[in-house]
Amino acid sequence: MRRNRPDPLLSLLAWNGVAGAVIALVLAGAVLATDVAHLRTLILNSDEPWIPVLLLVFGFLVTMCSVTMGTAIMALGRDPKAGSRPRGGAPAVLGRFAPARATAARGLGGGAARP
Repeated sequence: MRRNRPDPLLSLLAWNGVAGAVIALVLAGAVLATDVAHLRTLILNSDEPWIPVLLLVFGFLVTMCSVTMGTAIMALGRDPKAGSRPRGGAPAVLGRFAPARATAARGLGGGAARP
């Protein structure tokens, strides 16, 4: 019987998502531990302190998981041995830009029409 292997892209996203979650929890804990902008004081004086803590952690989770997963996806096209240039050949070279002449059409402007 053949064992199905998980998709490597999903595995990459899952591991980076876990890394982002760990970073988010550490940052949220650091914000509360250091009492940045007196957030811990405000939260502890709240009637229901779990709501602001949940919102703070959720915001950090969404941000850090998105950053780590997005960074992993963007790094897929890079070859670590070749430096920081993306794979796929030489970069595109654009031609020189030149100014284009344009003349105004009569009667289409926003002002009054001339006789």
